[in-house]
Amino acid sequence: HEGVIVWVNRSLCGIFGYQPEELSGKPLEKLLPKKLRERHVELRNGFQASPVNRPMGGNQVLFGHHRDGRDVPIEIGLSGIVHEGKPFSVAFVSDVTERLTQKNELQQHRRNLKELEIQHRNLEELVRERTEDLRLALRSTQSNVQLLNDVLSTLSHEIRTPLNTIIGYAELLDLLDADGSRESNQKL
Repeated sequence: HEGVIVWVNRSLCGIFGYQPEELSGKPLEKLLPKKLRERHVELRNGFQASPVNRPMGGNQVLFGHHRDGRDVPIEIGLSGIVHEGKPFSVAFVSDVTERLTQKNELQQHRRNLKELEIQHRNLEELVRERTEDLRLALRSTQSNVQLLNDVLSTLSHEIRTPLNTIIGYAELLDLLDADGSRESNQKL
């Protein structure tokens, strides 16, 4: 009966999608992906030759073959027992789909967080650069405003001086015109 399924519980049937009677008496390899079946026969024979309790797969994810054709990620613990003088292998199988999904989601969240941290640093650098650019532009604008004020002040002074002279002469002419004397006009 090497490699033949002797008994299964409902939990295992739930993982693989079979009823207990569909598995009893069938080769164990029925529960493995097709590409692993031949290799598994060698591994199973090795375990039966030296049955030591152990988890299978180590850090690798193992897969079982579901009745509907999909592969199911599983974790397996093996143990050897003797019943009525016959050696049997007992496999404890757990579906790790949810754990792998959570692990993958966590890894994705970590990648997203790293990307956000990089974007955050880049934005901080950009803000520093733009702040410095604005600071320089403000200084330049303040300098230009001061220069403009100086130019306007000088221009104002330069324009006011001749205007004051012209205004003074105009007022003098008004006074002379008001007087109406020829002598005053000639003096001018």
